[in-house]
Amino acid sequence: MTTRELAAALLDLVLPTSCGGCGLGGIGWCPECAARVDGPVTASVPGVGTVWAAGRYRGPLRTALLGYKERGRRDLAGPLAGVLAPLVPAGALLVPVPSRAAAARARGGDHVLRLCRELAPAEVWPLLAITRRARDSVGLDAAARAANLAGRIRVRSPVNPPRGVLLVDDVVTTGATLRACRAALVEVGIRVDGALVLCTALRRPRRLPGSLPTPPKYGLSQVRGREIREYDRIGVTRRSGLLPDRDAHYRAWHT
Repeated sequence: MTTRELAAALLDLVLPTSCGGCGLGGIGWCPECAARVDGPVTASVPGVGTVWAAGRYRGPLRTALLGYKERGRRDLAGPLAGVLAPLVPAGALLVPVPSRAAAARARGGDHVLRLCRELAPAEVWPLLAITRRARDSVGLDAAARAANLAGRIRVRSPVNPPRGVLLVDDVVTTGATLRACRAALVEVGIRVDGALVLCTALRRPRRLPGSLPTPPKYGLSQVRGREIREYDRIGVTRRSGLLPDRDAHYRAWHT
């Protein structure tokens, strides 16, 4: 374990736990936020096949993912894995989509690999790596993302899994990363049966049977008189959330 990873782990122990979706103290993922996840959903992505997602990239799930991925909330790995776990079939072999080495160092480790390891008893096969030539894909369109990853994802294990695998990522936006990962695996003879993601930013995913209904919209009469700190819990965006520089790192593709 590196010094950065050790420091992050110690920080997880010192800081009080709060809900990754609404900030409610004492729990990593509260029942209200769990009820607001509008999934599971599925979509057919060209060059990938079926992609199953725990929910859409919005609301408390989006907030929790950003906290886990970009803001040091390593303690959310377990709760987020719990959101994804119902989609993991028995006996699944999971291949995490890799992070760039620089990004993984900045985050204190590969966040998708950590998420997969919370999904026991599924087997995790960290087969893939991204070469140093690939750059951050945030803000790139589908064509640019594909060009950025072309030939830059490699299989780093000499041993193939005994059966088909499922790719796992945090969010699917254009499908370019999943396509590049699938192509690298298929090239060395590994069968890819689809992909699992926490969130989807794809348009019009199909809701799976038995999934939760979309949370109701709140009218002005229901919001008036509430304190600002309640807004996150009832799904109302604060005014600050509408500013152009709010979550600028993700705004280009994840709004």
